[in-house]
Amino acid sequence: MKGVIELGEGELDLDKTMQCGQTFCWNKVSGEPLYTDSGTTNKPEKYYTTVGGEIVILWQDGTDLHYEATGELNRDVEGLLRLHESLDDVLDVIGKDDVIQEAIDEHRGIRLVQDEFVPCLISYLCSPQQQIPRVKELFDSIMGKYGQDVEHNGQTYTQFPSLYELSDVSERELRRMGLGYRAKYVKSAIRHLIKGKVTERELREMDYQEAHEEIQQINGVGDKVADCVLLFSLGKLEAFPLDTHAWNAIETHYPGHHDEDYHTAADNMREYFGRDYAGYAQEYLFHHIRQQDK
Repeated sequence: MKGVIELGEGELDLDKTMQCGQTFCWNKVSGEPLYTDSGTTNKPEKYYTTVGGEIVILWQDGTDLHYEATGELNRDVEGLLRLHESLDDVLDVIGKDDVIQEAIDEHRGIRLVQDEFVPCLISYLCSPQQQIPRVKELFDSIMGKYGQDVEHNGQTYTQFPSLYELSDVSERELRRMGLGYRAKYVKSAIRHLIKGKVTERELREMDYQEAHEEIQQINGVGDKVADCVLLFSLGKLEAFPLDTHAWNAIETHYPGHHDEDYHTAADNMREYFGRDYAGYAQEYLFHHIRQQDK
């Protein structure tokens, strides 16, 4: 399965989208690290991920987005990057002030990913108190040890393991891989999902607030991890994840919306940028502040 999606000028910058810090589920086909200390590379890359048990490869050539898959997909390629939305329209809505407009001008083309639910959840359970490149290393360690290799056109790709392939992995094994205390949360999440106590379908059908509460039934999922999974996997664009960079951005540039309480601060930003695309505003601000801090 392969094809080309024609996009308008400025509707996608694939490299910025993949390397802005929102995803740990995509990989460079070249084998080079997705994240480096120097930030986004200038060289156009091919990227791949696992979708419904198949490998999907994306690369950009001008305004054309090329895709290739190892088999038939259970979802459309456009949905992986929310290409059904006009990015110009989104950015017009959130471009409310000079701060966000500077971020938009600098990083135009970033789109929100919609990663597979289980890999996305596990990646963000690895994230507390970790730098982005380290989270990716931990995620890749799990994928490399328990995932399956797939040969496609002479290239080897590694699929992220299914929930059931991870079911026999012990907490001790995960700790040995460097997850530390996060190992118990990953193991607990796997058990929780296998038992069906929280399901992807139910979360998708819930509104944002209900889903935000429901996903926190999983041990180790707090407000920020919940928001990241809801935004970068489940399409809840109201989510406004608050980490150190986002907190700093609010305190410095939006002091009238700052609050020490997570829910209050996030809701203030939702109301300011609009609930329809608040998550886009968060990602542009997050990446812009993170780049400035380097």
